Amino acid sequence: MNKIFSIATLVALATTLSFAQDTQLGIRAQFNLNNVTTGNGKEIDEKYGIGMGGGGGLVAIIPISGNLAARTGAEIIYRTLYNMDVELPGSGSVKQSATEFALSIPALVQYTLFEVYWLGVGVQLDIPFASEINTDGNSSKFKDRSAVDFGIILNLGWNVTKNIVVDIRGNIVGLVLTNISTQSGDKSSNYPASGGFTYLF
Repeated sequence: MNKIFSIATLVALATTLSFAQDTQLGIRAQFNLNNVTTGNGKEIDEKYGIGMGGGGGLVAIIPISGNLAARTGAEIIYRTLYNMDVELPGSGSVKQSATEFALSIPALVQYTLFEVYWLGVGVQLDIPFASEINTDGNSSKFKDRSAVDFGIILNLGWNVTKNIVVDIRGNIVGLVLTNISTQSGDKSSNYPASGGFTYLF
């Protein structure tokens, strides 16, 4: 079911881009930070630490009317979900982290102010793959990793020139709608944020 949903999303994205007039296309490079919440799914849990990563991909800006436009794209990212110390029987405290690649698909509506700054609100779908848990130098598959991450995003940007854009994007606290793990009772979620540099053709 998740594979069908992912394919349908990509087909819809490709179709939208192919029929839209005056669409601007570009490439975006990003640096990301990741915070894991506690079981209530809202408050950041400091014990998990902050995970970092990077990536990049395609951007499309589709004019709607006046200062309104739709912004979407697809990026391949690498990220560390968390870095923490865990207690193992007989081993004491060891370092553990979770890393993965993900296909990230944002879809939002943006409003441009003064022809320079813009504010966007929308959703972001991340499809993680190659997820691993690394414990004291040993890696294993993250078996219970959820198939998708989904949440409401806020995006702030600055059109430095007509071709160069910098932006900050992040999930709105409390509005991540999926959990990191499918394990029963685990209600923790990932709240990613990224800083991006986009070149528009």
